[in-house]
Amino acid sequence: MCRMYHQQSLPPLHRKSRRGTRAALLRSFPDNTTINVASLVYNANALPDTITFDTSAGQSSPLATEQFTYDANLRPAQTTATWQSGSGSTGQIYQEQRTYDPLGNVSSLATSLSPVPGKSNSGGAETQDFCYNEQNQLVWAGNSGTEPGAGNGTCGSAPLASSLYNASYSNSFVYTHLGQLWKGPLNGSSTQYKYLYCSKGMNPYGYVGATRRSIRTQRDGVHFVY
Repeated sequence: MCRMYHQQSLPPLHRKSRRGTRAALLRSFPDNTTINVASLVYNANALPDTITFDTSAGQSSPLATEQFTYDANLRPAQTTATWQSGSGSTGQIYQEQRTYDPLGNVSSLATSLSPVPGKSNSGGAETQDFCYNEQNQLVWAGNSGTEPGAGNGTCGSAPLASSLYNASYSNSFVYTHLGQLWKGPLNGSSTQYKYLYCSKGMNPYGYVGATRRSIRTQRDGVHFVY
């Protein structure tokens, strides 16, 4: 069981920090004891600024911190997690940076992950870009390959990169004139699949299913394979 205590009900230690309101996340056990799981600090805009994760020793021995920064429109711009003294480790755990297009879509996303000691192929970094058409639909996403031109839409401009194990990708998406997905990847695969929509009952454009080599649809109880 976890409970959130806000400023008015917290002990003095939690009531106020220099950067804003502070709160604590506590865990209760059957013997009625509680431990501090994490403490949260909010910025002047009431958005999370820092989360400090504690060990069983409490606040005197923090495990890790996660810090958040925002752009001028109060959208998440950067998240950084760092090991603290109670972890037995040092350095950064991960970092993520986002940029946005004029319509508020994520246009670029840069992520770095520290390697896990003793685990091969762990850690690495990637930079993904995203492209949108004039209808604000996602038409391309990837961290490798050839990024299409923006045309009448928008595209991220960060250089594509990936050093994550077996995680390079480049996916495109095509839509019908009704805005439904017509071509796109399935379950993360880079292979393009076609999606068909047929009349069925009260949902005239209900998706039935698709595979790479055949498309199975159903209309009025009759199955079709293309």
